[in-house]
Amino acid sequence: MVYLRPSPVSPQKNSALSVIYPGRAAEEAGHDVDYWDARLDSEKKLWFLTEWADVVAISSLSGFQLGESIRFARRVRELYPNKPLVWGGVHPTFQPVQSLREPFVDFCVIGEGEKRFPRLLEVIEGGRGFRCIDGLGYKRTSIGYEPSPEEEEVFTDPEAHPGGLVLRPIPGREGMDRIELHDAMGVFGDIAVNPRGPLLDFATEYVSAVSERTLRLFRAAAKRNEVIFQASRGCNWTPTSCEFCSVGGQYTEQVPDPRTGEVKTRSRYRFIPFELWSKDLGEIYDAEPFDFVELEDENSSHFVRDWRYAEFLRERGVKYHLHLRSDQLQDEEVVSKLAATGCIRIHIGAESGNEETLRTMRKNESVADHYKAARVLAEYGIEGVYTWIIGNPGEKPPEIMDTLRVSDEVRALHPLGKSRATIYVLMPLPGTIAFNRAEKEGWPLPTTMEGWTDMSAAYNPTLPKWMNNIYFIAGFHHNRHHKTPQNFPGWWRLLILPFEVVMEWRWRQGIRTANIAYFSWFDLEYWCIAKLLSWRSQRSVGQTSQGRSQVPKLLERLMPGLAGH
Repeated sequence: MVYLRPSPVSPQKNSALSVIYPGRAAEEAGHDVDYWDARLDSEKKLWFLTEWADVVAISSLSGFQLGESIRFARRVRELYPNKPLVWGGVHPTFQPVQSLREPFVDFCVIGEGEKRFPRLLEVIEGGRGFRCIDGLGYKRTSIGYEPSPEEEEVFTDPEAHPGGLVLRPIPGREGMDRIELHDAMGVFGDIAVNPRGPLLDFATEYVSAVSERTLRLFRAAAKRNEVIFQASRGCNWTPTSCEFCSVGGQYTEQVPDPRTGEVKTRSRYRFIPFELWSKDLGEIYDAEPFDFVELEDENSSHFVRDWRYAEFLRERGVKYHLHLRSDQLQDEEVVSKLAATGCIRIHIGAESGNEETLRTMRKNESVADHYKAARVLAEYGIEGVYTWIIGNPGEKPPEIMDTLRVSDEVRALHPLGKSRATIYVLMPLPGTIAFNRAEKEGWPLPTTMEGWTDMSAAYNPTLPKWMNNIYFIAGFHHNRHHKTPQNFPGWWRLLILPFEVVMEWRWRQGIRTANIAYFSWFDLEYWCIAKLLSWRSQRSVGQTSQGRSQVPKLLERLMPGLAGH
């Protein structure tokens, strides 16, 4: 199970859940599975495991990680032409046909992999049964595919459905419609894509994330105080919101209606039962105590309904970080209870500071919700982590300036150092309304797998350069009390300080004058900052613990600041 670097500069080395869960399912099915994480393991180990393995599986996001994954897969194909290459994760889920056109992609596991991946391994071993695996993409030339008459039958049916997004009006709710993502399925030349079936039922089908082999990955994260874990998957709002969100597409299922028998496409929010969740997290804690965890849910709705999860963490002295919406943080009683049980940080996808843009995004929130949520969090000492998105199709500079201004005002409602923000650019992923809008507006969207490596939430080549520059400039402005000191602790801060000063000037002048010129002509600064971040990210050893200190290296003891954080 291979997890390549997700970012060229991020120092985080949290647990790679996207390979851990399907890998654990394969372990439970009796396969010998090992894991390689580019942020933790050596290149030498990667190629040792690649030679050892019968099957190589890669999980990848669109963007930078996809580029890393492509380079690795090409090399594997050159060195080991008879090893099947299985791809999973967000990118192959949304682009299975485009991905399978590449010679280094044999199979695409679409959506959740806990059931599909072990079944695929079993079928590769036997050479038959590919057509019976739901949510699987493959081709006649796939390594491991046996062209028996039984298997070839699927290719005699020329019917193919390209898939796409469908909006269905909701009866009784005027102006509101439900999002349905229909997968590409059928036969596309030599490529076959099977439709997805039901999602996992966590009550009966949850696969424990912890084993002897995965515990190594969790312990590495715990030592850095960077454990991430899931309590749920999906989002309560997915069927009706938001236009840029890909979560619904990740967790799509096709199930027959019990009344009519008609196959329906839908996305569901599900939570991991407390008994199973607490057992897994307890085993990680017992193996390597930690005092901070990020609940990497798309939305932590169930967490604030069932307080056993929070009490479990409080009893162990573990502080936690949740993902919620502004309109879920209007009730002081809820926020007070979060603070009392150890919630120290909440990620809020605020997205825009302009009311019209929020309506276009289908956020079903207002700017006033953002302000109120910030005030309530500040009152109870909870740090707010806000994300914003600019560059939506049709969005004009004055609307973007509203978002920049509101991002400042929301952050200022918190005490100094108790809030942070990131301003992303729109990445119109397939399976989202934003993708459809971008297509209609003539954006030159990628037509190959390689094309998606240049696009991410930090950089979109379709957008003007000044918008892309805002990601970096705003990052330093909003996070100078958080990420910058983590990446450049002690005396290292002097290396980045000149760029901080210039970017702070750019930000303030740009906001004051509403002039986009202050976010332009950034090439030299960008190059220098990227080099410094890339260099420092290799030397970071994690976040500061809440209640305990890490043992510093000898050099750090003698000359504070010179050995990293």
